[in-house]
Amino acid sequence: MEESIDLPDKLRILTVGDGDFSCSLALIRAYPSLIQQLVATSLLASEKHVIETYPQASGIIQSLNSIDSVKIIYAVDATKLHSNLDVAQFVFDCVMFHHPHLGYDDIFSNEETGQQKLQSSDTKCHGIQIPKNISTRHECLLTHYIYSSKVLLKMNNSPNIKKSDTNTVLPCIHLCICASSIENWNLREIVNRLGLQFAWGSPTAASSPLLTFYEKLQVSGTKSDSQSYELHLNPNIEKRLRECKRAKRKGHWLGQYGYRHQATFPDKTQFGNSASSNSFHIFLTEKFDIQCCTCHICGERI
Repeated sequence: MEESIDLPDKLRILTVGDGDFSCSLALIRAYPSLIQQLVATSLLASEKHVIETYPQASGIIQSLNSIDSVKIIYAVDATKLHSNLDVAQFVFDCVMFHHPHLGYDDIFSNEETGQQKLQSSDTKCHGIQIPKNISTRHECLLTHYIYSSKVLLKMNNSPNIKKSDTNTVLPCIHLCICASSIENWNLREIVNRLGLQFAWGSPTAASSPLLTFYEKLQVSGTKSDSQSYELHLNPNIEKRLRECKRAKRKGHWLGQYGYRHQATFPDKTQFGNSASSNSFHIFLTEKFDIQCCTCHICGERI
């Protein structure tokens, strides 16, 4: 027996790696009646450091601080969310990361091999020595982010969280990522290894991807703590990606609400708004539980 899961009245959103916070503000503007709480985080240590890096962030931060449902937290590592954030204080339905990138400024593309490499002698990721191949480094970044998000969402459902603080929304992990990076950074392998599944995919030009994702969720059987969720994908992610590549759709739907994709370090990297073209929203949900994980790239237990 199949039962449709109700569209959530409100969502608790965590954004990570948002640069100047324009994406977080755009989300609040785009979904004013859907988002109950949004926690926007930055790896940078303080508001001062964010504004020094992204001068335009000053007005954005002021706007976010004026919204009761928004909280900004600094010095949050997207790869260590489960240890950086107070789980007793926050409960999240969705963790969102738009355009994850390590921000190197010395990347070049080898046209013969199609491999992107680093000229820098720095070969550490999370303090661990790893190969210089840039795709491998980003595979490491995605592995740590996705696993940390999974642990964080799992902790939200632990017995120490009051039942009144939870709802029936299926927790999900979001990525907005360039089409080529899905293959180059081995996203499918990471997802499988970490006990997750692709729930839905959408081009960045598509309207209201967050709302559409939750509208498409369906759950089988009766709801319980041991509920096995089955996601009915129509169209499935592979078909959706092929269609979008053929259509060559450009731009980001959140751009109309003020989102501007920024380089990780604007004064040092060559990546900017163009990276949001030919990109996709990916939504991941849990398929099976894993007790612990060692990163297959850096060897660190995460």
